[in-house]
Amino acid sequence: MARDLLTVCLPPTPPDEVTAAIGAAMAPYDYDYEAQPGGPAWQGKWDVWDIYGGHDGDGFPVSPADEADPRLIFNPTLPNGTPRQRTPSRWDGGPRALLDFDAARAPVAARAAERLRAWQTFAAGFPPALPFDTFAERARRDLAAYPVARARADYYEQPLISAANDSPEVCGLFPRLTDPLHHFRGDPAEFVRRETAQVIPTNYLLLLNGQWIDGTVEDWGRELGRSGDYHRFADDYLETLPGDCLVIRLRFHY
Repeated sequence: MARDLLTVCLPPTPPDEVTAAIGAAMAPYDYDYEAQPGGPAWQGKWDVWDIYGGHDGDGFPVSPADEADPRLIFNPTLPNGTPRQRTPSRWDGGPRALLDFDAARAPVAARAAERLRAWQTFAAGFPPALPFDTFAERARRDLAAYPVARARADYYEQPLISAANDSPEVCGLFPRLTDPLHHFRGDPAEFVRRETAQVIPTNYLLLLNGQWIDGTVEDWGRELGRSGDYHRFADDYLETLPGDCLVIRLRFHY
């Protein structure tokens, strides 16, 4: 059993009804839920939850001008009763229109652009490397003569890829990357967008329609009829919610 964070989306809700509304939205996923005739089947996801946007500067940024809005949400205690200290301008949730997602994304975008420039500078000192798919395709055509292990070895033996995984300089610029070509794929705007899409969503998302999305599994979009990157989907979903809908982070045990 472990803990993780869930982002819950709710329709406009008065402040004094938020906890009850979260409870109602979470109820179908309680491990102790008893399925009723005609209702949803048992699909237990949690046994304990609490409102928790994070600590030490985590949580949703809010403009100082909006700090006094009573619709903003902060849980002042941990489940054991220990007080939580709120970082100024950071909250556990609130109306989408009050949450400044771009303020949270901005430093990540800046670091991503810096890392990309560092990679491009480093890569310029080596012959261009071929993506792994080039070697994998050769293996698919003739696996007996060119097994996957050989394809993988040939990819990593390219001077750029080998240096990127061995050079102290690269490791000093950013964490070692097993496959830097895949990590830095696409144009600069696309790379930065992928990085910033990780900022706001948590691994789990509860949609306005009550649907629980587990972004940690490969088939996360099966029930939605979607594919692709979960964080891109979740980031777009949260970004485009109506301004009066609530976005709240919970910590849950499963």
